[in-house]
Amino acid sequence: MGIKCPNCGGRMVFDVPRQMLRCLYCEQMISVPDYEGSNQADYTSDTYVANLFTCRNCGAELVAPEEQTVAYCSYCGGEAVLREKDTEM
Repeated sequence: MGIKCPNCGGRMVFDVPRQMLRCLYCEQMISVPDYEGSNQADYTSDTYVANLFTCRNCGAELVAPEEQTVAYCSYCGGEAVLREKDTEM
C-alpha cells in the first residue's frame, strides 16, 4: 500500500538526501509534516481469534492464527497439526 501522492495517486518514497517525500511517477516533492495522509491502520475487525496449542515434543504452549492448520514449535521445531481439514465424500 504505502504513501500515495496527493497530485497523481502514485507511490511516494522518502528521499533521504532531500529529507522529503518524492513521488515515483510525477516527481512531486512534499515535506513530511506537510503530507496529510492518514497513519491509522484499517481494522476490519476488533477481535483476533487464535488457537492455543501445546507442542507434543517439548510441551511448550504456543499460539497460532485460527485459519492455520499446521504449525512449527518455535522452541524445538516440532510439527503440530492444529486441526484436520474437512473433506466431502
